Amino acid sequence: HKGTIFLDEITEMSPRLQARLLRIIQEKEVIPLGSEKIIPIDIRVITATNKDLTAEIKNGNFRRDLYFRLNILNLKIPPLIARNDDFRLLAEHFTKIYSKKLGKKLTLNEKAVSLLENYNWPGNIRELENVIERLCVISESKIREQDVRGIINELNIQEGNSDSSIQRITQAHILKTL
Repeated sequence: HKGTIFLDEITEMSPRLQARLLRIIQEKEVIPLGSEKIIPIDIRVITATNKDLTAEIKNGNFRRDLYFRLNILNLKIPPLIARNDDFRLLAEHFTKIYSKKLGKKLTLNEKAVSLLENYNWPGNIRELENVIERLCVISESKIREQDVRGIINELNIQEGNSDSSIQRITQAHILKTL
């Protein structure tokens, strides 16, 4: 009551739960589990998804009425690959966080940053944070180019990417420029 609920990946919610959420938002009341008492609530709901909600509605995966109830303010945040100016700041931010957490004083090598910038980051900021944490764990004082290259090669294999490095770098550069 009088708070905010954040629902990440709202499109993964089952149709049954979507119906319940819609009722809660419309009626502004809940019935706790195991109770018959109705409790009035005043909440703000913030949701996030990486899917096209209108396509999900057309495919029958998301309720149209819930979409209209939730779609009051719509913010589209571009993927990490399209946010050149944010990349270095985020990489340095995560490096500081995990350096402190691990009791180390780590810095990012410029060539390492360049390699990181040229990866396409399909997992967006979560993937970047995970990679930086991993680099912080394995690094002593400086996050090195060869460590980054090893992790990026592993990520490319996991993705099933067989593009050559030059093709990937060129594609990433074109996407960043666009």
